[in-house]
Amino acid sequence: MPTSGGINARFDQRGFFYCDDALATTLARIYGLTVQPLLLNDPAGPAHAYWIKRPGTSRVVLAPFNFQPVLAPKNEEIVRQIIGLAERGQAGTTARIKLHHPLADTLIGEFGLSCVLDGIETLVSLEGGTEGVVRRMRPRHRTKLRAVREACSAAGLTVQPFSDERSLEIFYRILVEAYRDKHAMLPQPFSLFRALLRHNTGVRRSIGYAAINQISGEMAGGIIVLQDEQQWCYAWGANRASSANLEVGTYLIGHALDEAIAAGARIFSLGMSAASQDDLRRYKRGWGGEEHEVLSYGWREHVRTIDLHRDFALARKMLRLTPKSLIKAISPLVVRWLV
Repeated sequence: MPTSGGINARFDQRGFFYCDDALATTLARIYGLTVQPLLLNDPAGPAHAYWIKRPGTSRVVLAPFNFQPVLAPKNEEIVRQIIGLAERGQAGTTARIKLHHPLADTLIGEFGLSCVLDGIETLVSLEGGTEGVVRRMRPRHRTKLRAVREACSAAGLTVQPFSDERSLEIFYRILVEAYRDKHAMLPQPFSLFRALLRHNTGVRRSIGYAAINQISGEMAGGIIVLQDEQQWCYAWGANRASSANLEVGTYLIGHALDEAIAAGARIFSLGMSAASQDDLRRYKRGWGGEEHEVLSYGWREHVRTIDLHRDFALARKMLRLTPKSLIKAISPLVVRWLV
């Protein structure tokens, strides 16, 4: 069950990867938004809001999708500044603010905010190094990880980091196929992954990890991890259908956890899940993960939870029948309407 304390409470400032003006400008370009700097004077770096302007829609959001830092001590300032931006906008402008820590009831009442559960994030503490992480894993998951590593090794797989475009193109083809055939979901555009892998400010960067067959040289699967001085975050992953029995994702996450510990990171985020994804959430908890709720607050609008894994049934059915080349072509256009 999600907790209101624990890791999320101890690390109430994290996700500094996103505290960067150049990255914010890039995200705004990809999603067709206008970036709005927030005046928080936070030592982590600059923070931003984004303006969505579409026919019939004018909305200020803290970030597109989940691409935002967690700056809980600044939450009240964030809310006041975003609502201030919306108030200065055209008539009918609304605001939507996604936060990892609940707002005070007094602030909710002051602005008449609506609130819904947006999703569940799972965090793994890296305290105690490899020994501590392994000890906190569920016993069944600990046994599974050992078996997966042995099976992948026996199959000739090895883990290789990547940030080059050729490897990214191979990974993206695998991702598009998995998103269509397994998840029936539209992937993010290739331009986003390329921009993220190019974003490197030293300790704050993103990197791919690929499972490579040492004999054939084929990529069996890969993951993308976002890194900063405190938190590493598993962001995307996919494997070839032919490698499904090897559970390549588990193999790669285990490797990334080891790398995060060696780099001195303090927490590892396994990313967001819909509340309805019971099996995925159980899998993430197996790593010793601790869940917390992520909330969406709305100003001048009634926010509702969008579950991309259950909603849009007809669209998802049609997506399974769509050629992969067409999915790649429409993704940059469609995601702008899903922000």
